[in-house]
Amino acid sequence: MAPCIAPDAADAPTAAAIAVPATKPDVAFWAIYAFTALLFFRPQDTLPFLEPLHLSDIAAVTALVALVVNRLSRGKPVISPTPELWGWRAWRS
Repeated sequence: MAPCIAPDAADAPTAAAIAVPATKPDVAFWAIYAFTALLFFRPQDTLPFLEPLHLSDIAAVTALVALVVNRLSRGKPVISPTPELWGWRAWRS
C-alpha cells in the first residue's frame, strides 16, 4: 500500500489568493440605502417643508438610473434574461 502523504502547505492557496478584492459601493447602492431610510424614517411627516420635494422618488430614480448606467458602461444588458422573466413574458402574452 502506498503511504498517505499530506499535501504540502506551499500547495495550499493563501488567503490573499482566495480573497475577493474589495470594491466601494457605487451610487446605486447608496441611492437604494437612502430610499430605504426615507421610507422608514419618513422625514416629510415631521418636517412638512420636505413634502413637496418627494425625496424618496428622487432616491428611487437616482438608483435606477445609476444601475442602468453602471450595467451599460460594463457592457452588460440592462435586464438579464432569467427563466422567471421568460415565464412572466409568456404569461403576459
